[in-house]
Amino acid sequence: MSERRRNFVIIESIVMPVLLLIVTGLAIVTHDYSKAEPIPVDQYSNVNIAKDGKAMVATNRTGAGLAPENTKLAFETVTQGKDFKINVFKLDVQMTKDEELVVLHDKTLDTTSDSAEVFGKENVKASEKTYEELRELNMGKKFVSDTGEMPYKDLSGEQVPENIKICKLEDVFETLSSSGPYYYAIEIKDKGELGQKACDKLWEILNDKSVLEKSVVGTFNSDITKYMEETYPNMPRSASIKESIDFYFDSLLNRNRSNVYYKFVALQIPDDDYVINFGTTRLINYAHKHNIAVQYWTINEEDEVKELSSKGADAIISDYPDMVYNALNGKV
Repeated sequence: MSERRRNFVIIESIVMPVLLLIVTGLAIVTHDYSKAEPIPVDQYSNVNIAKDGKAMVATNRTGAGLAPENTKLAFETVTQGKDFKINVFKLDVQMTKDEELVVLHDKTLDTTSDSAEVFGKENVKASEKTYEELRELNMGKKFVSDTGEMPYKDLSGEQVPENIKICKLEDVFETLSSSGPYYYAIEIKDKGELGQKACDKLWEILNDKSVLEKSVVGTFNSDITKYMEETYPNMPRSASIKESIDFYFDSLLNRNRSNVYYKFVALQIPDDDYVINFGTTRLINYAHKHNIAVQYWTINEEDEVKELSSKGADAIISDYPDMVYNALNGKV
């Protein structure tokens, strides 16, 4: 055997088992091999766990597919709809320059508003302007209806009605207090010192509006998760990215973790859009055994809604809450 051929055989004998191990590992984490049925959940005290065997309807960005997202008009649209019902509001909050918490999903104001025209430049963040300055914006500027229309794009200045201006978080709770009751999944977008201030303000508002126990607070920023743990240990929160991945492998390995205190009350996770398939009955059952709710984002397909609910999901977060409601109630 030639030296070249010998080296190839040696490399093959090492590489192929490693590749096989990687492929096998990926197959395990990306597929749901579990044949388990959802376990009964009536015994668990977590208010975010759906007790009737049907996932709760959660609206993302206040039904961004139905009205200009996170505006008073959007809140009115999803709460006054006669054909569907909302259980959970997924809200994203950011701090303004004068330390007000506004409901805003994206990092800048460009995606939804006429910020570039009003402020004379792109990529303006909420933290760079006061609340009153942000109220000059038309938050329905970029909204496109399902029929392709943009009914608010030409409004500016005094033409902009109150119900498509930016919303403070406390005003949202005031708006929703007359309908409900609702639960809330609230994400802190800011990080660093600004994120800490947002966390302080959020704690104050949730207590003042008596909705702390109906809320789950989350963030993608690990420093804010740590700050929340240390400063507000009684703040109901969702798992961080790392905690979600660790929890997935706990469920995969079926570890006996009955003596472990998980510091979060909910998993707010995707289904199978990433490498790990979080959308398994195995994971949901494992979470429920530890009194933890499982809420999935952002689910905009009817079949996926039905599948996750059948596996025991507690909430389906969607831009189209009407579709979710209809899918869960056999209306489509």
